Amino acid sequence: SRLLMPAGGAGSTTLAVTQSAPRGLATVFVGSGAARIVTFAMAAAEGEPKAQVFGCTVLRLVAEGFPPGQKVIGEAEGIECGMRAAWLHLGNEEVVYAALAMLRSVSWDEANRTTMAAGAGAGGVVTVIAAMEAYPQSVRVQDVGCTLLSNISFGSTKAKVLVGEKGG
Repeated sequence: SRLLMPAGGAGSTTLAVTQSAPRGLATVFVGSGAARIVTFAMAAAEGEPKAQVFGCTVLRLVAEGFPPGQKVIGEAEGIECGMRAAWLHLGNEEVVYAALAMLRSVSWDEANRTTMAAGAGAGGVVTVIAAMEAYPQSVRVQDVGCTLLSNISFGSTKAKVLVGEKGG
């Protein structure tokens, strides 16, 4: 599994992404407040594409298949940061993909789906569809976008109607 761990020891704000660390390290990430550090850094550098890709990737790696990570990222405004990143960087496929992939990973949590369906960040469904429309030939953007729209719509009549109205 892919996880995060502090790169500079306890209390460090520098994070390293690892490919094969034990899942217990993700638990440390979840309990350390690191998700808030990442979302704060993303908000502070929202005009920087590399910062958005890195932040979204870090959050995605913690959220993938790990419900406590999904919950903490939603509570730390990760959804808002991901939506904002996709919207502000519609012209950058790397940012769009990283943002949608992270949002897909956190969308398995019911509270996060509700937040997305309500239009968190730069418009929820509208942002996802705009991102997908910007890259119609990108298989990876279309793949994560479709799954994300499906997840957002699950249990939300309002989101289902909006997806239909917007052509999703």
